[in-house]
Amino acid sequence: MDTSVLRRFCEGHARQRLLALLGVVAVVLLAYSRTLGDPFVFDGVPLVGQLRNLSWSEPGRWLRRPPRTIGYLTFDLQHSLHGLWLPGYHLVNIAIHAPSACLLGLLVEGTIARAAPAVSPLRRQLIALFAAVLFGLHPLGTHVVTYLYQRFEALMAMFFLASIWCLLRSVQSTRAAAWLAASGGCFLLSLASKEVAVVLPVVLLLFDRCYLSASWADLWRRRGWFHGLLLGVVAAGVAFVLANIKHYQHGGIFFYTRVPLQYYLGTQPEIVGHYLWTAVWPWSLCTDPAWPAQFDPLRLVAAWSILVLALAGLAWLWRWDKRLAFLPLAAGLVLVPTSSVVAVIDLAFEHRAYLANASVMVAIPLAVVLGGERRRLPRNAAADQRNLPGGRQGSLPPRLAAAVLTLLAVAFGIGTFQRTAVYATHATFWADVVTKAPHNTRGWVTLGTSLDDLGEPAAAADCYRELVDLYRGAAGLAPHPLADIARRTPRTIEYIWYGYCRLIDEALAAGNLPAAQQLYAELAAMPELPNGRLDHPRIRQARQAIAAAEAEANAAAQ
Repeated sequence: MDTSVLRRFCEGHARQRLLALLGVVAVVLLAYSRTLGDPFVFDGVPLVGQLRNLSWSEPGRWLRRPPRTIGYLTFDLQHSLHGLWLPGYHLVNIAIHAPSACLLGLLVEGTIARAAPAVSPLRRQLIALFAAVLFGLHPLGTHVVTYLYQRFEALMAMFFLASIWCLLRSVQSTRAAAWLAASGGCFLLSLASKEVAVVLPVVLLLFDRCYLSASWADLWRRRGWFHGLLLGVVAAGVAFVLANIKHYQHGGIFFYTRVPLQYYLGTQPEIVGHYLWTAVWPWSLCTDPAWPAQFDPLRLVAAWSILVLALAGLAWLWRWDKRLAFLPLAAGLVLVPTSSVVAVIDLAFEHRAYLANASVMVAIPLAVVLGGERRRLPRNAAADQRNLPGGRQGSLPPRLAAAVLTLLAVAFGIGTFQRTAVYATHATFWADVVTKAPHNTRGWVTLGTSLDDLGEPAAAADCYRELVDLYRGAAGLAPHPLADIARRTPRTIEYIWYGYCRLIDEALAAGNLPAAQQLYAELAAMPELPNGRLDHPRIRQARQAIAAAEAEANAAAQ
């Protein structure tokens, strides 16, 4: 690669910057090019039944009640325009993800230019460009791009990054108030897309202190009113959640009865570690990992010891150089809503790490381009020239750094292209889930129903048998190699009843009435059944079928 060409490309002129952003969009489109016909899966299936056709004569009905109003609006608008034409939904998801990557690049470029102006334009542009490319191509992005329902996460992240960028622009422009208003508006849009954005005001406050203000006093003097208003919105948002707590409990949040707080908190350190691992090694992603709660005292102590050490290291990094501390702080704050005191029945979902992954994707090119620098980043152009990043202190030459990062981007792009194949059908999606999380009862029951829909009843019955065997193991009724992990997974018991009903059908079809009777006896003794319990239509149907078979057997015996 010719360094002079690279230098001209990365000088920061408007045309070159536009070409770079278009390049980011192009590679993202290429990576997701075969997903346009993929169906709604997982939570997207019930979402399809909730989509509305909006009417120009009733604009007041366009916005649904909070939360996630903006995300639902985009789905409803598309449904009104083109029904269930799948390419349209996928293109919009890509059109949200790609700009997010571009925003990340612009944010990185502007932040380095302000916080470390001694970094050469060439290296600054390299870091920004590859931060955008790596984030755009990272396989973890499939969880919010190809998995259509997670548009809520993608929208939240896009407005989240836009809010930070607008705050940065407010100190670079003579129209500071307008940019601050735009930042606040993006925060409201992010919050109306997904509740995780409640941490954004704290992230903005830290960003301001790390990169824009000389001290806390300087920050409050210049923009205290702005941060105060946003923190007030956070207080109102918390009050809204508490006032609508039953809604959230129905969605599996604040589930302290199923997931006691001490065990939820005890499990989160290893989950956060898993998120970090998927960021640096994203080759075994699982959309529904069914993460089990951790009860082992030794593992709990080990996990929390590591967390305490990590927090101590972060405190040291904050004192050493706040600019470097911002990245792990921002990533951690994004995970706080789902990895702290708010117990969620699904302990882990990898799409929750989507926005936090942006910090890692910035850290990688920073490390590659400036990693040989043994001292802190220079604060200004007057810094000791011998210690400038990109000098001869040990940092990689730009050409070699670009080559290393290009190889990583290609690997991520190939990984994303391959990962999207999982979403091609419901069956391939859930087969991937149970392959990577064989204790996942939701995976087995949904794979079974998918195979039933494909006309493969024998394969579906195998899934239902595995489902019932998992429950028997977890309940101590029979040995099973995954019994312990299934017992510690909060959702294990929710989907068992349907597997029992399907196996009852199979036993009756095979003329095995005793097996059907035994299955129904186990079903009736289950501690958790769907609404209606034994009077649920599907369970009542199984009971009636058994009664009819018993009557037929008695008649034949007489």
